[in-house]
Amino acid sequence: MEGVLYLAHDGRGRGVRLPGMTVLARTGAGPLDGDIALPGGLYQAGKGRALAENTRLSRSRNDRIRRTLDWAELGDWIDRLCQVDGAQRLAAYREQAERVADAVGAPAEGIKKLSQMIGAALGTQQVHNASKALTARQASLPYDQERIRRLDRLVTALRESAPQNRPEVPNRAGDSAFVLPGLVAGTLAAGWRRLSDLDTAFERAVYMMFLVSEVHPFDDGNGRLARAMMNAELVAGMQSRIIVPTVFRDDYLGGLRRMTRQDDPSVLIKALRYAHDYTAQIDFSDLTRATETLRATNAFHEPDSDYRLTPPTSLSP
Repeated sequence: MEGVLYLAHDGRGRGVRLPGMTVLARTGAGPLDGDIALPGGLYQAGKGRALAENTRLSRSRNDRIRRTLDWAELGDWIDRLCQVDGAQRLAAYREQAERVADAVGAPAEGIKKLSQMIGAALGTQQVHNASKALTARQASLPYDQERIRRLDRLVTALRESAPQNRPEVPNRAGDSAFVLPGLVAGTLAAGWRRLSDLDTAFERAVYMMFLVSEVHPFDDGNGRLARAMMNAELVAGMQSRIIVPTVFRDDYLGGLRRMTRQDDPSVLIKALRYAHDYTAQIDFSDLTRATETLRATNAFHEPDSDYRLTPPTSLSP
């Protein structure tokens, strides 16, 4: 649990601080059915045992994270186990948890609730629970939790990066792994619900573009659709559209990759804000003049050329 390793042993509690980790030993049951043997006489708790032990409530002490998950976190983990390990193994984990419940001191009511939550994940029961992911799975709209957390980080970054008192610009007319097919509809639905948390057209545009790009719902055309959704939000907000010139393509794609691979939204937001400002400075009412401006600002050069996209305001009158 985030820098803390909890051990159960037949003895009094004690703790040891190691570089980057704190080991806390607590009195508890020794190896049980389903536990995994490790070198040095240690055992890793099997998933059934881990599920059972997490039905015991715990509190944070001395600024350390709780020893066990809360019910929302446990529901998220059950949803994840169902997705990754499959329904058959999850059902086996439930049976294992029920067998070792007494040995690990799991409360009877906790085990009952755990069994119901696993039943919800398996589609055999309908239960009210605190986990959004498990609730979505019950509604036959499971989603990719990792992608939703990434989208949440983008929402937070967009809020924090919103410029103060910035005037609105009027509208003047791989190797990445994508969301699994069975999680596409649910991830889009869950992501869509976060759109209302954003205030400005630019924030919603960036978010919608990344949502479609990250979920990747179609075999082809996802990038074009993502940019169309982005510009739809800008048009709805009476804002200038965003174009991504050829010379700027690597800057745009680099921002997407950094968000997807490193969970860092800063580069993507900066790139799209620059592209938004750039596009707003071009008068597209005159095609010839707009083309001349695009050419003069290096828009048509290849991304690997020595040219960089320059703002139209830098051109001589």
